[in-house]
Amino acid sequence: MPAHIYARVARWDDAAAANREAMKADALYRAAYPRPGFYALYMAHNTHFLAFVAMMQGQSQEALECARTMVAEVPEDFRKDYAPVVDGFLIFPSEVLMRFGRWQEVLTEPEPPAEAPLARALWRFTRTSALITLKRMDEARAEQAAFERAAAAVPPDRQFGQNYATNILAIARNVLAGEMFAQTGQLDDAIASLREAVKIEDSLLYDEPPDWIQPVRHTLGAVLLRAGQAPEAAQVYREDLQRYPENGWALMGLRDALRRQGKEADARMADARFKRAWASADVKPPSTCYCQEGPF
Repeated sequence: MPAHIYARVARWDDAAAANREAMKADALYRAAYPRPGFYALYMAHNTHFLAFVAMMQGQSQEALECARTMVAEVPEDFRKDYAPVVDGFLIFPSEVLMRFGRWQEVLTEPEPPAEAPLARALWRFTRTSALITLKRMDEARAEQAAFERAAAAVPPDRQFGQNYATNILAIARNVLAGEMFAQTGQLDDAIASLREAVKIEDSLLYDEPPDWIQPVRHTLGAVLLRAGQAPEAAQVYREDLQRYPENGWALMGLRDALRRQGKEADARMADARFKRAWASADVKPPSTCYCQEGPF
């Protein structure tokens, strides 16, 4: 699938186009074979990948439409016959809403079904993140405890894509700790928790889209900037750009980090790259993670 290569060499528009063409082929196949069996997973993959590309390009509407389409079009018999395979996909609408800071909508998303324990745990994760950002801290702590209970109920051999759910949930656990610390002004502790999440994220086996869909470095960089650690933030964003070349989130963060250091010429170059990357974006984030939108 060419979209995999395009995403790795900064050809995000081409990656999106390749997935759109694949989805057109899927629609023709579904019309001819309404019960596609395991091929339904590959259909979901095309829509999933397009949503990921749209997320990286700041296209919230297309990303959310793809996420909802992907979940809606998984056949009911496939959900039952391949429940462990489908599990991790079912949380995707909540993850897209979280990526774009649509916190009230995150809180109104329905809980995934009982046969999807990983999705249920990640549903609790997205809700906790929303409540933290909305400064509803007592509710956030209660939801964080509910996340831990849900995570404990996930079978130890459950996987999403190429990775074990235990590793995905470990990232979520550290991200929530980091966001909670950041919200309460404990920035050093927040940075430590988020660096641990990055370490686990970097250990995940390759998959595309990545099995952890929102790069932790986008949160870490934002917290580092809040902490006045602009050089460290710039390094974090450069590392992210090595993994996802020319993605707009990291370019925006790099620009801001360079400006904080007074490196205006470099910041202007980063801003020009950012504007090219997000030429079709429909959002203007306050930072590289809406969880750090402030005021604090």
